[in-house]
Amino acid sequence: MTRHLPKSAAALAAAGALTLTACGNGDSGDGATTLSFAHVLAESQPWHECGALPFEEQVNDSGTGLSVDLFPAAQTHNDTLEQLDAIDSGNLDITWATPAQLGTRLSTLEVFDAAYLFEDVDHMTAAVQSEPAQELWDELRDEHGMRVIGTGYYGTRHLTSNNLVSTPEDMAGQQLRVLDAPLWLDNGAALGAQPTPVAFSELYLALQQGVVDAQENPLPVIQAQGFDEVQDYVHLTGHVVAMMAVVISEDTWQGLSGEQQEAVLAAGETLGTGVTDCTLTEEEELLSEWSAGGADITVNEDVDLDAFRANAEEVLFPKYEDAWGETYRALQDQQ
Repeated sequence: MTRHLPKSAAALAAAGALTLTACGNGDSGDGATTLSFAHVLAESQPWHECGALPFEEQVNDSGTGLSVDLFPAAQTHNDTLEQLDAIDSGNLDITWATPAQLGTRLSTLEVFDAAYLFEDVDHMTAAVQSEPAQELWDELRDEHGMRVIGTGYYGTRHLTSNNLVSTPEDMAGQQLRVLDAPLWLDNGAALGAQPTPVAFSELYLALQQGVVDAQENPLPVIQAQGFDEVQDYVHLTGHVVAMMAVVISEDTWQGLSGEQQEAVLAAGETLGTGVTDCTLTEEEELLSEWSAGGADITVNEDVDLDAFRANAEEVLFPKYEDAWGETYRALQDQQ
């Protein structure tokens, strides 16, 4: 597979080599160790401002001989899957990824994106730190060489459309744009719609021209992409409480001293708390602004969540019971 390292390949390669040679046996040694941390999000995003930057600062100030070289905004790789490949090949130490992206390594992790798995952010936070989740993180580490060092809230996905929606029946026959992945197609069906894959870059025009009737995304994404300009309603379906996990190469991890490992874990916890708080604040401010009136889009809170949850179980469980049904229920119980 071709690796894309257009801007900082030399820096990443040097950082990776230093990581492995400075502390190859787990001792701190005499030299400093640099960890390369790359992600694809813009520097204005909460996950960078409230997550990656504090992580970098905390590790650099830990007094353990560790430092972090941070490469945001797809500087080194075109997408997160390429960054995961770079961890596999030893050319990158740290990145973050969604469950769908990590599911390319361990398919069971897709369960975290299943519709109506979580009630709210507190439920998600408890679940991803629970024993059932830890079993998945352990399998990702042991079988695929990626250790989870932090998790955080990425946003709650809500439905938008041009018709008022209270139940799944109101979405019957509606073309709903979804990600082009099996679970996301089924999540769309769970919302009662006809799921239709459309490239994200083409979605605004597709909504404007009526190629699709509806879409679903977190509130900040809806605003940032202008979807509120071409949709009449945002329905607070809250069907996916989304998270991301921060992963470090297990080879890199084993090359760190115990003190350095503690510093990385502490910074990972800080990252998770920071991104969660910032994302919640952004969502609350945006919802308040839209609910106050004067916006192009109307907030619909009159949504029958019980009906949507029941439809999700009816659609998802017959197909995914064997794959992750037991894990789904175990995670739901973590409240």
